[in-house]
Amino acid sequence: MGYQYFDTPQGKDCDKKLFFATKYAAGASAVYSFYDVLMFSQVNGFAPTMARFAFNAFPFVGSAAAFSAVTCMSANFRKKDDLLNYVFGGLAAGGVIGAWKQKASVGLGSGALFSLAGVVIFSSVAENWDFFPKEPIHKLVSPDPFDHKNDYSFIKNDAPKNWVSK
Repeated sequence: MGYQYFDTPQGKDCDKKLFFATKYAAGASAVYSFYDVLMFSQVNGFAPTMARFAFNAFPFVGSAAAFSAVTCMSANFRKKDDLLNYVFGGLAAGGVIGAWKQKASVGLGSGALFSLAGVVIFSSVAENWDFFPKEPIHKLVSPDPFDHKNDYSFIKNDAPKNWVSK
């Protein structure tokens, strides 16, 4: 399937990680730019269309590159592969978004969100969480909400069933 971001620990293969992150960011920016050009900005001509693509690609690719590069540099500098590297990377990515929008509050807010996303994704890989289970959801839950075989109550009733009221 090719190289994945978490195939190697942080601080190793920085060039592969940078290429992996920016490759998917460029694809996402192309999809967003098509949508923007066709639905919102509706520019006419080749040059304005390419300018709009470049305007939309900068925050996607720049924030992905900043996240990947700062995370890798932090891991190399600190000699640790932990959550703090992803916080630094998220703040750097937020700084790119803030510079693009020319607002410090946007940069701080998006940096916090990118940091949180990086920490959650790193934790999910480190602790083997499944965001999207491989097993179909209908096999995990009973299709019948009134299924009498399963007890969905908070407190199970373990009272004997052979008692009689007076």
